[in-house]
Parts: sequence; C-alpha cells; structure tokens
Amino acid sequence: MKSSTSQSNSRRTFACAVAALGAALLVHGCATLGEGTLTTHPPVTIDVVPKGEGCPARWTCWSQDDTWTVRLSEEPINLEKDVTPITLRWILAGSEWEFDKKGIDFKNNAQWNPQQDPSSPNQWTATSKKKDGQIYKYMINLKRKSNPATTLNWDPTVMN
Repeated sequence: MKSSTSQSNSRRTFACAVAALGAALLVHGCATLGEGTLTTHPPVTIDVVPKGEGCPARWTCWSQDDTWTVRLSEEPINLEKDVTPITLRWILAGSEWEFDKKGIDFKNNAQWNPQQDPSSPNQWTATSKKKDGQIYKYMINLKRKSNPATTLNWDPTVMN
C-alpha cells in the first residue's frame, strides 16, 4: 500500500513547479518585447557647421568641400541591441540646411522604407521589418536653404 503522504508531497511539489514555471513565463513575456513590437532607435542628429569647427566626442565628422562639415551623432548606426521592426529617425539640427527631396535614401534596398516625417521637414524616418546582420549604406541628401544649389551628400552606414 502506498502512503498518501508521499503522493501529497509529490503533487504539491509538481504544483509548485508548474506555478513557478508559469510565473517565469509570464514575467519573461511581459518584460520582453514581442514580435511585431515596433522599436525606435535613439535619434541620429545631423549637424552642418563651417569647416574648422570641432567634432564632438563620439560623433563622426566629414567634409565634402573646404566650406562645410557634416557631423553625425552615430556612425555607423548600430542596431545590434534593437529588436524588429525597427524605426530609425534622423534629425537635422540648425536652420541653414534642409533635406532635399531624396532626404534619406537607401538605394536599391526594399528592406528600408525612408520617408520625411510629416510633422517636421527637419526629420526623416526609415523602418525595417527584419534584422539580418547586413550592413546598409544610405545617403544623406542636404541643400542649403539660402542657396539650394549648394548640396551635401554623404553615405554613412547602418549595421543591421
């Protein structure tokens, strides 16, 4: 004859294990971004300054000519810690420059969908629905407000 005490202890132990597993799954599910949750990467600031002004620490700076320097707060854009889908945002600082009609352009790449932010002409966004470990080049296309013939075009990188 089996002891009912050992069966009670086994059932109680099993019930506790199931409850602990359920609680762990619930906590993980609530604390982890799920598939389909849109994440927004911290904005990338673009600043155009006269050549010769310094480059802020941890920024990347580039000069197309002897007059202007383009400064980026993040280059390359590293998406290693982001989950998909991902939205990138570029913010153009200052008032002398604006995005041209191409703004941010991922050439020949259907994965990224760049568009001007309807709420601000100084912001562009791009969304990707998957992460695939690829490196993507994109173009920043700017023109000077006071002289639209003066343009700056740079091809930084997204590490997806």
